[in-house]
Amino acid sequence: MKIIAVSMVRNEADIIEAFVRYHCRIVDAMVIVDHASIDGTSEILAALRSEGLPLHLTKEGGAAHDQSRVITQAAKFAAGALGADLVVPLDADEFLISPARSAPREALERLALTANGYHRAPWITYVPTAGDRADEPNVLKRIQHRRKSEPGQFWKVIVSGRLMRRRTAVVGYGNHRLKRYGWIWHRKHRRLSAPELAIAHFPVRSADQLVRKVLLGWTSHLARTDRKLRENDHWASMYQRFRRGHVPTLDELSAWSCGIECV
Repeated sequence: MKIIAVSMVRNEADIIEAFVRYHCRIVDAMVIVDHASIDGTSEILAALRSEGLPLHLTKEGGAAHDQSRVITQAAKFAAGALGADLVVPLDADEFLISPARSAPREALERLALTANGYHRAPWITYVPTAGDRADEPNVLKRIQHRRKSEPGQFWKVIVSGRLMRRRTAVVGYGNHRLKRYGWIWHRKHRRLSAPELAIAHFPVRSADQLVRKVLLGWTSHLARTDRKLRENDHWASMYQRFRRGHVPTLDELSAWSCGIECV
């Protein structure tokens, strides 16, 4: 089975090398679209490809974080031109794991490929704490505490290449669902579980990282033409505070990781 990960990344220099090296041990190749990074992410990716890692790198311009379109195109490229049997969309702060402690690659290969549905793996969110080793650059080693529970479980899709090669298959924003579009209608595909798999999610890693993410990300979300009313509105208050020069404390980083609004 040929398994390919697809990603859209922006300014992820603190985590991109760990993300790539980790997943290159699981998948056969990675298709990564760099959305106008200015923090060294592009150079790190180029260096990793120069090492011989199986990376297909492209760039995306524009102000909007047009993730659904970009990831759909990358997934169709992976399924079509690269011949993927299975396509795994991932953000740079997400790591595919198997909570049952089986190998993620083997768990992927055991998924029943279908042309009528897609699999979903649950998010498991990890949280920075005061006990983290500040001198440890690898986020997987530094941040080792997770939420006790997810306040509103999110899922990430895993799609068969056969299904992704269909013209009407579209990966939804955030890689949380797969949609099927026709001329004047759309509907969701059948959702299947991936019981041996989960996504370790590291959305908040440091004060500098969070400030950069919100200041760039909020304006990119506002520029999207497909943004739904109030989508990602929890970023709005953070954006205003960071614009005024506020530097988040460790307690605030932990709270935001847990989905708690800091006033």
